[in-house]
Amino acid sequence: AQENIMFWLQVELFRTIDDVQVAVGWAQFIFSNYIQSGAALPVNIPGTITKAIQNALREKCDSKKPFGRLEEITTIFDSAQQEVFVLIKRDSWRRFQQSEGAKNIRSTIFKLLNRDLFVDPDVSKLNLKLQNRFDLTSDETLVRMFSCALEKKKSVMHGKLYLAKRHLCFYASVFGFRTVLCLHISTITEILIVTEPGRRPSRAVNASMNREFLEDSLVVTTNDQRYVFRHILPSCDQCRYTLSKLRSRIFHANRPSFPTTPSNRPHSPEHDREFLTETDWEELRRGAKVSHHKKGDVIVEEGSDVRVLVNVVRGVCAVVKDAERDVPLRLCGEGEMFGEAAFVQGGPATTSVIAWDDYVIVYALTQQFVETLATVNPRLTVRFYKFLAGLIADRLRGNNVTTVPQIVPEARTKEKEWKASSNYGDTTLVGSLFLEHSTLAFQAQIFSATIQNTLPLEDIAEVQLSEQNIVINMNDSRKVIFGCSKGEEVKSEIAMHLMNAHESAPPPPLDASPSSDICVNWKPFLQLITTRSIETDQVILFQGDKSPILFQIATGQVVIRHTAVDGTVQAVDHLGVGDVFGHLPFCRGPSTYSAIATSHTTLFCLERDSVDRLADSERARLVVMFFRFLLAQLSTQLKE
Repeated sequence: AQENIMFWLQVELFRTIDDVQVAVGWAQFIFSNYIQSGAALPVNIPGTITKAIQNALREKCDSKKPFGRLEEITTIFDSAQQEVFVLIKRDSWRRFQQSEGAKNIRSTIFKLLNRDLFVDPDVSKLNLKLQNRFDLTSDETLVRMFSCALEKKKSVMHGKLYLAKRHLCFYASVFGFRTVLCLHISTITEILIVTEPGRRPSRAVNASMNREFLEDSLVVTTNDQRYVFRHILPSCDQCRYTLSKLRSRIFHANRPSFPTTPSNRPHSPEHDREFLTETDWEELRRGAKVSHHKKGDVIVEEGSDVRVLVNVVRGVCAVVKDAERDVPLRLCGEGEMFGEAAFVQGGPATTSVIAWDDYVIVYALTQQFVETLATVNPRLTVRFYKFLAGLIADRLRGNNVTTVPQIVPEARTKEKEWKASSNYGDTTLVGSLFLEHSTLAFQAQIFSATIQNTLPLEDIAEVQLSEQNIVINMNDSRKVIFGCSKGEEVKSEIAMHLMNAHESAPPPPLDASPSSDICVNWKPFLQLITTRSIETDQVILFQGDKSPILFQIATGQVVIRHTAVDGTVQAVDHLGVGDVFGHLPFCRGPSTYSAIATSHTTLFCLERDSVDRLADSERARLVVMFFRFLLAQLSTQLKE
């Protein structure tokens, strides 16, 4: 593909020319070498683009006529360059990725970047992480860090133990439930190592590990509390020795006393509301499956249809392709999760996950368990889905995703279908009007809510046309009005169906009620939705905006733009009626794009605070369904 790459580079240089005479000569050179018939290095572009370039050269670069403007000449090959770029991306680049040279490059880079896995060589970064995580002052620094498990009631929480100059800190995160402990070392009254018989979990990596063994645990006692830390790595003795030394220094320095109670310090209310409570965790723990693995064990196999969300609680896991197991695509350390997209949508796994350390422990939550939990405890399910949505949003933001996931309408068997509108309160909904069996139905989508009005044909007394509206008079004296530009066609189709219905018995209708049950069920949710009118060229959402509002276009059009670091602005998506945007700030964090109205636009707006209030009410089941809709869109983007 050297001709494609050389052509692309030539056009890049061609754009930098600032002299018309030089640009004309260079344009003719590029055309003769890469595009015209019999060229030395011909590139593969469509004939329409070739013809457009020929016309442009005759018009702007003919020596017998005045030359065109410089900016017109330097853009002659833009469409051809874009076509060549797509060819390189889809063909040459993929073949290069599979080559031995590319594999060697990736392997070398990976080894260089991961020489000290999860041990940051920059101590200042670790100190900053410690200070932010536990709300410590800037003069507090890390001394040693250990991997361990804190005993809590009937379970243990695997995480990290941080020994700083003046504090003992512990942090763990499992499925969104955080355990944060921060003790001032001056409050510690006793430090002991307790050796007692123990037994490894029943799902150990092999049967020989199930025998009894002597286990060392670190017991730290304060004035009013006792904390037990188990499975300390690399050594329980090292941990006790370091903690004892720090405690001695503090007492010898005659430091003032500090509060005697541990603090579970929140980072910020906005951040904490994305995490689960201890009661939530106890409920999820009953359904989570714990598994233990040795290095190289396959936890998730590529191609398998698994719907599990996996949390690493000890060790490191690697996400790999089966063809390149020595070069991980991603590493998951303690507290991290994988399998979000498969958990939401299912389907064959696109990668494998293997144990990367000598001993790995993971917790797994199945989709079936969470679906069952949604019927028993919908409020907990809402909190779990909110955490999961925020997690996927962070992943998308880290991958610099700027496109917008869209609603994929459910496939239905429809005899006839027309684009139509209908009034819902003070709002005009745009959707589809269709004939299905012996019913006339209107259907529109507002976020996760499907608004449907179904009219049995046998209950229709008369169909009238009024300008762009279809007025349907029912036998019970009701009037139903739909906006549709093809009123004559709809009227004739209804008349034909009514005639056929008299000649032969119609099949039983799917729903004989004037409006389907789903419309009634969604009413509390729809009351949260507000409308907003936007003028042409008005900015709806700024890049970097953190306003937790989800938007859906009711009428009009919106362009999605992304501003790069160098200041260049690119239109990455064009949205129309029914499209939804604003997913990332709604879930958590800033938007990665701007949204601007390109015509007069009406928007449906859903605020995060309104959804949170509904989740705390008896209607939490509706919020569960909404977050399933949101997660499906986000996970689609994550897979792509």
